[in-house]
Amino acid sequence: GYPLYGNDLTETTTLAAASLNWVITSGHTNFVGHAATTAAPTHKRVGIRLQGPGVARTGMPVLNNTGQPIGTLCS
Repeated sequence: GYPLYGNDLTETTTLAAASLNWVITSGHTNFVGHAATTAAPTHKRVGIRLQGPGVARTGMPVLNNTGQPIGTLCS
């Protein structure tokens, strides 16, 4: 789905972290914030799928296959 401002996106979220680099036409470098588009992300927005019945709530931990926390649900 689309990212929500204030949950998935903030003023400090980079395009790379939000998986939104596709919105910038490649080759264009003459715009404010270009340096931020080339920086490596410190986190990444991804989609999840629940393994069973339940409700995913903001702030819940996201676990890997072994039950280890690997992130936090944003929205």
